[in-house]
Amino acid sequence: MGSSNYHIVFYFLFYCLSTIKPALVISNCPHTITNVSLLSDLQELDLSWTNSLYNINITGSQIQTMLTLMNVALYNMTNFYWNYAENLNDGKGITFGIMLFTSGSFDGRRVIEKINDAAMQNGISHPLAAYFQAFLNIDNSEHDIYGNTSFIGGLDNFIQDWQTYGSDLIAKQAQLDVINDLYWEPTIDIARSLKINHTASVSQLFDICMNQGCDQDGYNNFGLIQLINMTDDALTIGLAEGANERDWNEKLAEIRNAYIDSDDIWNNSRAYTRAEIQRRIVETKDYNITLPLDITCVDQYQGGGKIRAFIFFFLLLTILQLFI
Repeated sequence: MGSSNYHIVFYFLFYCLSTIKPALVISNCPHTITNVSLLSDLQELDLSWTNSLYNINITGSQIQTMLTLMNVALYNMTNFYWNYAENLNDGKGITFGIMLFTSGSFDGRRVIEKINDAAMQNGISHPLAAYFQAFLNIDNSEHDIYGNTSFIGGLDNFIQDWQTYGSDLIAKQAQLDVINDLYWEPTIDIARSLKINHTASVSQLFDICMNQGCDQDGYNNFGLIQLINMTDDALTIGLAEGANERDWNEKLAEIRNAYIDSDDIWNNSRAYTRAEIQRRIVETKDYNITLPLDITCVDQYQGGGKIRAFIFFFLLLTILQLFI
């Protein structure tokens, strides 16, 4: 084989190796949510969030169901993992709590700030409040263009302490309050502007807001506002202008999945499972998200691993042939 042919084979195999994505399979989810009012995790907490929309009121049970859907996508269980904490070495510092707050992307500080404020208001000390200054220092440190930092100065014992105290009432309420402030209230504002009439639509907007941001971040990340605009463009009429909400919701799910699949960062994250859970709810035509609710979802499975190994083997043989 001529050297030029070797080059062609080499580049072809390298291209194949770099573009194979993980396969998607049904994981040990599904779960069934039977009655969220029985979730003791939330019974003692304040979940009096804004619930009035254009033509509907979201019930507390439906809000709890939406939070449970998030938890299934992140942790593959219906019980909330309040005291989860781990350094994933993903450039965002320490990841913790029920919706994966991080110390290096500003939202983690808000949780600790809520804990600190609650402790001061009640005249008590809280072990996690001791980290408030460290979180402030991290927020004031240099971040990358995506707003993240891996710097964890002052958090040497934070993982252990969060695992110990992250599931007490003060820490749990702080997590819910931050979700309300950063994600639920913006979602409700957007849902009102769109004249949303279905709980399933709110659920999908809320999940996108939590997962991908309530707006685009300016660095090719498509947040909720941009995905909404893309959906309106695809249907040539906006939801607020009279598009059929059920058709619109299905198109939003389709566009979100396509975006996640096309992005090298998102298609290697839990975003697959989150988006697929929401898409399948839309697919069931259950627009009120009634209970009991069966949740089916997907997890990433490195099904492409064997194919990668096979191609790598031939790639190696090709390279060796150049020297034989």
